[in-house]
Amino acid sequence: MAQSKKSAADHSREYRQREQEKASKLGIEKITIDMAAGVKAGMAAAMKRNGIKNAQEAWQNIGLYLMRASPEEQDRMLKSDKSDFVISPKLARQYRAKAMEEPGSNPGDEMIDPDSNRPIRIETRGSDCAE
Repeated sequence: MAQSKKSAADHSREYRQREQEKASKLGIEKITIDMAAGVKAGMAAAMKRNGIKNAQEAWQNIGLYLMRASPEEQDRMLKSDKSDFVISPKLARQYRAKAMEEPGSNPGDEMIDPDSNRPIRIETRGSDCAE
């Protein structure tokens, strides 16, 4: 009885299928995460400091740490780290007025009216160009 040879592709497909079945039995799911480059760099630095060479281990540790925390602590950990700073309309007007005091001081700059989203014509004072 001669054994039929399997192609490399068939062998690979069967291996992946066995691995998926094993992971399914253990309750392991595969996830994909899109993240900002800064977050990735921060994670890499933290992993290096802690001697972690596998990103999966780092994310697993973070997940376990989160699960062990109290609900209040989980809420604090998952809350966005954004600032509550808001630019008031008054501050925006002051900033715009200051910016408009010196238009044309940098040749080639273009100013855009935030209300109409159109370029503002800049008159240069004391131009060196002779007509």
